[in-house]
Amino acid sequence: EYNPTSTKKQRFYNVENLSVSYAFNETYHKDYNVRKFIDQNVRASANYNFSFEQKSIEPFKNWESLNSKYLKLIKDFNLNLMPSTISINSNIIRSYNEQQSRDLIEIAGFSQLPVLKQRHFMFDWDYNIGYNLTKSLQFNFSAANHYIYDDFESSEDIQLMDNFFNLGRPDHYHQTLNGTYKIPLNKIPYLEFVNANYAYTADFDWQASSQS
Repeated sequence: EYNPTSTKKQRFYNVENLSVSYAFNETYHKDYNVRKFIDQNVRASANYNFSFEQKSIEPFKNWESLNSKYLKLIKDFNLNLMPSTISINSNIIRSYNEQQSRDLIEIAGFSQLPVLKQRHFMFDWDYNIGYNLTKSLQFNFSAANHYIYDDFESSEDIQLMDNFFNLGRPDHYHQTLNGTYKIPLNKIPYLEFVNANYAYTADFDWQASSQS
């Protein structure tokens, strides 16, 4: 049993790092003008998050020969070989709508008005990796993916839960890389009062062409 106040070290494979959720909603309506109206929505999610314990390698930390203020930049050298955080999120989001109006004037030989159907079957997933390479240099990479399931004919009777785990085709992809660097000017003698930071951002975006 998981105890949130426990001091036991957390592992990346612990089940507590994973969360799942499911929600379903349905609306049914009919009246004088509407023979049948059905609106269904479902959302299923799975998420994983973990923060790694930071273990920096500081090879010169205990070298007394580097205690001079002129060698502080070398003495404070550090390197972290593990990522800081990892998160993965996935969502199946589906909606199904069906509507049929009544014939207000019935005419012999004419069939009922057609049933109108609308489907939005989507799958989204994204991941994020944070990496503090050193105490002064941090990176963050994130990517988001969007899929659409529409591999069926309009005449097919595809319901909300049909082929539920069929992800469909990729429709949109976006990724971002952020980097920040605290320039160690304050470790240089007589520049202790100076603080300088450098930030870098790179983006990539892809959109599928229209299927029409």
